[in-house]
Amino acid sequence: MSAHLAVWRITPVAHPSDGAWQGRTIWQELRIVAATAGGAMREAGRHASRVQGLTDECSQDRQQARSGFADQKLYRVDRTCEAVTGPAGTALFEKIR
Repeated sequence: MSAHLAVWRITPVAHPSDGAWQGRTIWQELRIVAATAGGAMREAGRHASRVQGLTDECSQDRQQARSGFADQKLYRVDRTCEAVTGPAGTALFEKIR
């Protein structure tokens, strides 16, 4: 199964002053192991929630826990040539702005 995994690099595309951020944390770069680009974005959202200690209980409407990784206007995802060194969902590098 690991033969189908890749390392994906996720970076912001929106300017830091863009209102679409809505006060969310801006990750300057996150590299994560996943099978697809969509899977990488999903795992990035889960990783961000874990790192920031956010759960659905943080707010009644669950909006506070949204990381922004699902918004294509905020982030882009590119496949890298890095070797896969862990299971899906493994964050290999992270830098928060």
